[in-house]
Amino acid sequence: MKKFILIVLFPFFVSGQEIKNVHIIDPAGKWYFGAEVGLNSITSNNVGQSNKSLQGGFLVEYYTARHWSLTSRIKYFKTGLSFLDAASQSTGTSSSGFGPSFIGIFDRSATYTEFNGAVLTVPLNIKWEFRIRNNFNGNINLGGNYNFETQSNYFYTDTRKYGNFDSREYFSSNFGLGFGYFINENSAVFLNFEGYTGGVKNRISRLIFDRVLTNTNSLINFGYKYSFTK
Repeated sequence: MKKFILIVLFPFFVSGQEIKNVHIIDPAGKWYFGAEVGLNSITSNNVGQSNKSLQGGFLVEYYTARHWSLTSRIKYFKTGLSFLDAASQSTGTSSSGFGPSFIGIFDRSATYTEFNGAVLTVPLNIKWEFRIRNNFNGNINLGGNYNFETQSNYFYTDTRKYGNFDSREYFSSNFGLGFGYFINENSAVFLNFEGYTGGVKNRISRLIFDRVLTNTNSLINFGYKYSFTK
């Protein structure tokens, strides 16, 4: 009977010993270098334009503590904005399906804004990692980014707007969350979801508060990072 009990319980003793011996990786004081690629969605296109494309970039990350790090990246992605002023709805103009060439044919009072571009952005983030299980972790990151537009195409029905919102360099913010897994002391893989705000592309007058139009993007990143520190 005792032998039977020992045989039955043996796998549990082995499993417990393996869990006890799991090496939890502490990246504090290490530099990691990596790359990321994924899907880009332009979330500020409101008049039916295509909003999906690929994006990617490179990163460097320094862990100030086991669960805290600073990251800097350089990323490239397409961005844009389209907006038909809701005031045009009062005369029957639809806010979907009509491009710039149709504005004014159906309603001379309609105001339309369209921006199509691409941006090279340099985010600087602080990240907090929390352990989920062993070397699998979740994270939340927040930061600001410098943006340089490599492509900037504008259309305004109100021609007075041209030249007022065409700055190709500006600062903005980003926020993200995700998951990561340390394969070993020097390498890790990760999956992140993040949102970016861009620059002001138009300001529409309202009775009390003006409507500020800003291009926004949502990104999914798949990445790998490696530390050369032993």
